Amino acid sequence: MKARCFQSERKFQEAEIYYQWMIQQGLNVHRALYNLGLMHSFFNIDLAASFLQKAIEIIETPTKIPQNAIKERVQIVYELTDKKLAATKTTGKGLRSFRVEKNGITYRQWYLEDTVRKFSIYYIEYYLSLGKIFYVKYSRTRDPQWFEKAAFYFSKGLELHPNHYQKEKILELLESKSLTLDQKFLTFKVHHLKGVADEFPPVFY
Repeated sequence: MKARCFQSERKFQEAEIYYQWMIQQGLNVHRALYNLGLMHSFFNIDLAASFLQKAIEIIETPTKIPQNAIKERVQIVYELTDKKLAATKTTGKGLRSFRVEKNGITYRQWYLEDTVRKFSIYYIEYYLSLGKIFYVKYSRTRDPQWFEKAAFYFSKGLELHPNHYQKEKILELLESKSLTLDQKFLTFKVHHLKGVADEFPPVFY
């Protein structure tokens, strides 16, 4: 969240420090890579594409379950009371998860494929963002290879979440192969931590 705050304030050097920490710790690496990709799209779209491709590789890799891991299904339900937002956990339902231990701390990790399906509204942006970057390269170079790559990732994204609000614009671009892009279409969504696969260890103050 600290990285995301810095990113929203366009303090990109500070944001990158926190995203790189997430990557070094092996926690929600896909989300850190995704947001890094968006951040670097301002300066180097090839580097941005590299970050996004790595993020997509991670979310498309089936979850590996450690031997003797404690598996469970947990559904977290949020209820707004008069005083606070309360969270209750119901076992036996919801996303699949298991317990892992890192640096002596035990915490929960969800099956990534479950979170991708459950929160497809977020994960479609991984594909669409990369598709947009490749389409920008196509519009600048007129090289059809970039159009094909853009079309590939647009299609994969819409397979995951068919009702995206930019669907009609994407289909229109794929049909027309227009070299002119609406700036509103080139919006990117910096993501928070909803839908991530790793539960962060407790933070003590």
